Amino acid sequence: MGLRTWLVDLLSRGEVPEPDPDEPVEVGMVLLAEGPLTIEALRDAGIEATMIEAFDAPTATTRARIMVRRRDADAASAVLTERS
Repeated sequence: MGLRTWLVDLLSRGEVPEPDPDEPVEVGMVLLAEGPLTIEALRDAGIEATMIEAFDAPTATTRARIMVRRRDADAASAVLTERS
């Protein structure tokens, strides 16, 4: 959903639409080398997760953005907190 569509929907109905539970959201960033291990830890916990490479310009390092479905975000955050 684009910004324009979201804004038109918001102004025309006066209410915020219900978020899509299958929409991918970012739950954290880890070093690229830790990405596959983090994905496996989430999958072991029953959470389907993916990884997107992202370059962090201020530190000149490549990191991994951990993406999960919106409905699994709280559980994934708990797993990531437990791992750190």
